[in-house]
Amino acid sequence: MADANAVATEALRNIRTVRSFGADDMEVVEFKKHTDAALKSGLKDAWASAGVSAATQYLDFAATVLILWYGGLAVLDTGSASKGELSIGQLITFNLYWSMLNTAITNLNGVLNTLIRAASAAQRVFEIIDLQPDIPLDEGALALLPGEACSVEFRSIEFTYQMRPDKKVLKGLSFEIPAGSTVAVVGRSGAGKSTLVSLLLRFYDPQGGQVLLNGKSLHQYNLRQYQKRVGVVSQETQVFCRPIRENLTYGMSGDDVSDEMVHEAACKANANEFIQDLDDGYRSMVGEGGVRLSGGQKQRLAIARALLRKPSLLLLDEATSALDAENEGKVQQSLDELVRSMAGLCSVMLIAHRLSTVMGADRIIVLDDGKVVEQGSHSELLENDFIYARLVQRQLAKQANMLPEDVGPQEASDSRPAKGGKGKSKGKRTEKSAGGPSDDIDKLFDEVSGKAAPSS
Repeated sequence: MADANAVATEALRNIRTVRSFGADDMEVVEFKKHTDAALKSGLKDAWASAGVSAATQYLDFAATVLILWYGGLAVLDTGSASKGELSIGQLITFNLYWSMLNTAITNLNGVLNTLIRAASAAQRVFEIIDLQPDIPLDEGALALLPGEACSVEFRSIEFTYQMRPDKKVLKGLSFEIPAGSTVAVVGRSGAGKSTLVSLLLRFYDPQGGQVLLNGKSLHQYNLRQYQKRVGVVSQETQVFCRPIRENLTYGMSGDDVSDEMVHEAACKANANEFIQDLDDGYRSMVGEGGVRLSGGQKQRLAIARALLRKPSLLLLDEATSALDAENEGKVQQSLDELVRSMAGLCSVMLIAHRLSTVMGADRIIVLDDGKVVEQGSHSELLENDFIYARLVQRQLAKQANMLPEDVGPQEASDSRPAKGGKGKSKGKRTEKSAGGPSDDIDKLFDEVSGKAAPSS
């Protein structure tokens, strides 16, 4: 029954996907498969219960007949002169006691059956209760102070996921994020970028090396207090079936956040306009899983949520990678505003899938195969003429094909990909948009790959 409920819950939560793929019948069949299994188990239980009940009742009837027959003979045996002769009153008393005892035993049998069923149904719950987290939440005495930007250092990090023990994700990775600075991390998919975010949130601990916060191991910080000082905008924003205001202030005390603060954060995140267009404004419900909001709207809510927290460390994990061109432009504007407003007040680690979003970072870290192959500012990396420089050159070469013929090479070099996927020129285009495939880091890496890079 638990499996059947899980199938039903998942299908209803993702009802739009089910309908769009025409998978209604498939979900019904899957649900029916589990309910049929439950029915078979129920029938077995019913047959067993009926057999036990019939046997018990027949034994009870037989015992009663035996008692009355033997006791009746003892009462009617008037010729016996033995001292322990049974009287009619004693027989009635004994039969009454027997009935009381039998009723108690029968009821106890029902209670035991109920306990066994409950224990079987709660097996999964007990398994979860018995689990102990590998990373304790309340150990550690250090905490980040409000308004304190923190420095971060990854020192010789070695990491492998438990589900893939033969695949090492990070291989001796080392780099620093100075307090109050913005560091961008670029690399192809699978290079370990999102793993860095998980390590900073301490969802996992590295098998080798250390993550240092203000020069001290992350293990020394109280995890509950530390995570309250971290803001996160990830690829997939999770919202709750609650009013928008509660989603924005999630994890924060209601007394610490005023309506003015919520409105200001929403304005900076370009979210206030669509929130006001909803029926109840900030009191509007977003629906199960945020079904009433688009992907771009949910991302802007996540940005406003991060602004409200005023974090010491801000993690931006490819926040626009799953959006269409129009929403990507709006969200990118919100992210730019978020980074500007946090400049100097917190440390920012930016993971992006487009070069256009990392050029303004204080330092750019280039990852490949779980290692740092290059690091420095945008201008420094261009001077190095290595992987990052070739990525930019490849991008600009593609952009040049999208510019009108009368645009000079200097103008082409100074051009930046247009936000929202819309180029500013009216010339012939060979790509969909300046912010399109030519700006995608995975594709650029594939085009310039094949030459190893020394660590710097």
